Amino acid sequence: MAGGSRATTACGSVGGFATVLRRIGSAPAPRYVFGMRFALALLLALALAPVVPAHAANPPRVQPQSCRALKAEIGAKNVWQTSFVGQRRGPFDRLESYHAAPCFRTEAACKAWLYWAQTDWDRYQYFNPCRKGVR
Repeated sequence: MAGGSRATTACGSVGGFATVLRRIGSAPAPRYVFGMRFALALLLALALAPVVPAHAANPPRVQPQSCRALKAEIGAKNVWQTSFVGQRRGPFDRLESYHAAPCFRTEAACKAWLYWAQTDWDRYQYFNPCRKGVR
């Protein structure tokens, strides 16, 4: 190192090693690095995503009650009622028709029955929403 000569290393000179490091840092990253970054970002997004159930549970099947009997028991103003008309394909591709105007003690029971009526009789539907009071 005496006499102004520069020390050499495997990279050629003292300044050469820093040059090599700069070149390595500026070189494009290998493909697997981008894949790892994507996988890490996806994993982080899934971990922070809110947990949402795939589907809500179906309501229970309920039996309609006689409007006359419920009206006498709990009063006409406390009875929940709906009306439904629908059709479905039956045997031999014939349309079957159904119509009803049932009564219920609670709004939840009325809505559950209407849900299943719409599910079972899935064609040409007409219905009134559940309302309190016998019509």
